[in-house]
Amino acid sequence: KEGAGEQFWGIAPDADAVLYLIRDWLERNERQDSPVFIMGESYGGTRAVAVAAQAKEGTEEVDIDGLLLLSPALDFSASAQVIGNNLPYMALLPSMAATAVYHGVVDRIGRSHLQIFNEAAQYAQSDYAAALYRGNSIDPATKAAVARRLSELTGLPEDFILESNLRIDRAEFGDRLLAADGMRVGTLDARAKGPIADYKDQRPPGNDPSMSGNRGGGRSTGELLDEYFSERLNLDIDHPYRTLNLDLNSRWDYGQKGPLKTYFSVAPQLQEAMHKDPKLRVWVGGGVFDLGTPIMAARYTLNQIDAKPQRFVFAAYAGGHTVFEHEESRIALCGDIRAFIRDTLAYSTFGGAE
Repeated sequence: KEGAGEQFWGIAPDADAVLYLIRDWLERNERQDSPVFIMGESYGGTRAVAVAAQAKEGTEEVDIDGLLLLSPALDFSASAQVIGNNLPYMALLPSMAATAVYHGVVDRIGRSHLQIFNEAAQYAQSDYAAALYRGNSIDPATKAAVARRLSELTGLPEDFILESNLRIDRAEFGDRLLAADGMRVGTLDARAKGPIADYKDQRPPGNDPSMSGNRGGGRSTGELLDEYFSERLNLDIDHPYRTLNLDLNSRWDYGQKGPLKTYFSVAPQLQEAMHKDPKLRVWVGGGVFDLGTPIMAARYTLNQIDAKPQRFVFAAYAGGHTVFEHEESRIALCGDIRAFIRDTLAYSTFGGAE
C-alpha cells in the first residue's frame, strides 16, 4: 500500500519478508521436501545470510541447503576507509593490481588477470598486512620497500603512495590510474572508464563510469530489464525497474546508529546458522575488477567463521560486480553454480561428513 514500504526497510524485516515469500511458495507448490538454495548479489548476499539465520527460528523452519553469495557485502567495515581500519586497503589491492594490468598501466608479462590477482592477494596478506599493522612505527626502509612494491602492483607513483601512508584510497585510485589520459576508471567494474571531467567531485554509486558506461548498446540496466520482463516474460508492469534507490539506501535500518553502521557485519549470523545446521554450505564468488565489494573482502570474512573449510567454496572471475555481464565469466559462473549445488546435495546426503 502507499507509504507502507518503510516497515520493510531494514535488515530483519526485509529478511522476514523474503523468508515469508519462500515459505509461502514451498507450501503452495508442495515443495517442502525439496532442496533449497538461496543466491544473492551485492546487498543480496547480506540478505541471504539474514534469511538463513532467521530460517531456523520459530515454528515454521525452512531447511536451507546452501547459500550462493555473488559480489556480496558481508562485513561493511571492508569498505570503511577510516583511521584504524586497514581491511579495505588489503582487500582492494588485488583488484587494483588486476585493473592496472587490464588498462596497460602495468605489464602483464604473460600472466592472466586471475594470476595477477592472486599474486597481489598473497602480498596483501603477508608483507602489506604486516606493514599496515605497524602503522607509524614502521621503519623508513621497510616503508619505502612496501611503497615500491605497491607501485609495481598498482601502477601509481611511489611518492603518492608514501604520501598516502601506504593506504591507497579507492576513489583516488579511480581518479589517478588513467589521469594522464584524462580518464577515470569505474568502481563496480574497473574495466569501464570515462572522461574524468564528467565525474569530477562525484563519487560512486551516484555517478561512475561503471554505472553509466556503454553497456547493452547504450541502454541502462533498468531499460534492459523492463524489456526482458515485458517482451520475454510477458509480465504486465506499470512502473519502471529501479536498479538503484539512493534515498532508500540512506534510510536503511542496520540496527545500529551513527558511525557504527559502517562496521555492520552478518558474519556472526552466518556462523550461528552454520552451527545450527552442520550441512549448510556457502559459495562465494565475484569479479576481480570489482572495487565496490572486492571479492578479497568476502573471502576474509568467511575465513574468520568457525566451520570446516570444505563447507566453503570460493570463485573469482574476470569480471566486475555483475559478473554475468561478461560472457566467458557467465558461462563459468553457471557451471560453478551447478557444481556447488550437486556437491552440496552429496555433502548433505552423508550428513556433512568430511
